[in-house]
Amino acid sequence: MENWLLNLKNKISNELENNANAKKLAAELEKLNQELTHKGNQIKSYINTEKNKKVKSAESKYKSMMKQITLTQKQLDKELSKAVKQIKTSALKVEKNIKSYKKTALAKKDKLEKQWFKNVNTTNKKVKTSTKKKSPKQVISRKKSTKSTKKVVSL
Repeated sequence: MENWLLNLKNKISNELENNANAKKLAAELEKLNQELTHKGNQIKSYINTEKNKKVKSAESKYKSMMKQITLTQKQLDKELSKAVKQIKTSALKVEKNIKSYKKTALAKKDKLEKQWFKNVNTTNKKVKTSTKKKSPKQVISRKKSTKSTKKVVSL
């Protein structure tokens, strides 16, 4: 059976080789194949060039955006460090002011306490001296002069 198929194949190919229309058809098919291959290559090259253009455009946009981002980041870092520095200096100033106010307040407190205790002690002494009972002595008539001193407590 294989021989029969081989013989049939050889017979058909011989007839096609001798037929002019078949030769024309084969030539046209070969020509169409070459044209399609050529057009396919043109389309591929066009697509590749367009793709490369778009890729380059996207890369340039990306690079410019990255430059802008880094510049903005640097500026932001500078402003942030400046603000932090200002905050630290003002915090130090506030701390110094608080310490000086505290010293002043403590000094005034001590001064007022001393004055207050001094006034309390002097008023206690006056009360003690004025409330003492006198021992009975002879009464001599003389004019007595009384001087009273009053101290005003200032706050």
